[in-house]
Amino acid sequence: MVRQNDRQGGYLLWEAALALPVLAALLATLATGFLYAGRSYLQGMAEAELRQEVQQAFQRVVDDCCRGRKLVPCTYGSSGKGVTVMGPEGEKLVSYWVNKYDTTSKLVRKDTSTPLTGNHALANVQIRDFGWREEEPGLYRLWLKGYSRAAGGKEYNLVTEIYLPQ
Repeated sequence: MVRQNDRQGGYLLWEAALALPVLAALLATLATGFLYAGRSYLQGMAEAELRQEVQQAFQRVVDDCCRGRKLVPCTYGSSGKGVTVMGPEGEKLVSYWVNKYDTTSKLVRKDTSTPLTGNHALANVQIRDFGWREEEPGLYRLWLKGYSRAAGGKEYNLVTEIYLPQ
């Protein structure tokens, strides 16, 4: 006569052999989901920081340019291009240019110790392009292009035109 318990021999081992791989696959999927969500969150925050930094710097440039009477070239910094805002009496009010710090290009106001961009560790904003040109007498086009590798390699561009009565 065979007992009931003898038929169930090895059942626990068989159950563990099936359950452990399923549990491991479930945990791996869960961990992948959390890692992807964390990376997406950080990338989104870096993109928001990129936009905020470029907007704030560009707003400051535009505000200072609107206070002047004329824009003239500024050749400070490693880029060799920038803008100097001249006042009503022909005096220099302020200058902006792109300066290279190691591998990061930052927009600078007045001197290199006060960069307007690239000061936050999350986005590590770099300025790809900054410039201006006179479209017509008194009408100037200004642009600023920022870049962040932490934001998925995104660029953020701002362009505006201002009129300075002469």
